[in-house]
Amino acid sequence: MMFCVVFRLKKNLKSFIILHPSWFIRTILAVTKPFISTKFSSKIKYVNSLDELQETIPMDSIQIPECIITVDKELKEAAENSKRNSFLMGLESTTTTTTAAAAAVGGRGRTDRPGAAGASSS
Repeated sequence: MMFCVVFRLKKNLKSFIILHPSWFIRTILAVTKPFISTKFSSKIKYVNSLDELQETIPMDSIQIPECIITVDKELKEAAENSKRNSFLMGLESTTTTTTAAAAAVGGRGRTDRPGAAGASSS
């Protein structure tokens, strides 16, 4: 009897959507993909946020627990902070690199100072 229920569900399944997939879930599905039918594999979709989920299915037809909404907000905030920090770090490293390169170029190959490399003392 259980097999009939699973078969009916599998037959009528339009898509299998995974919200907030972790690397572990993605890895497990990648490893098991050779053993899953191509028809079912094509139904698996990864969705990283509730906004993406809303683009796929109408949100008024499903009930999302409050804890999932909270996690989604936290992940969004973390992504925004990460983008902001990587942008600021990019600016900081560019400034540091430019300053270091200018100092290296300015001090290299100069022989007009006494005691400088390559300067003759005779």
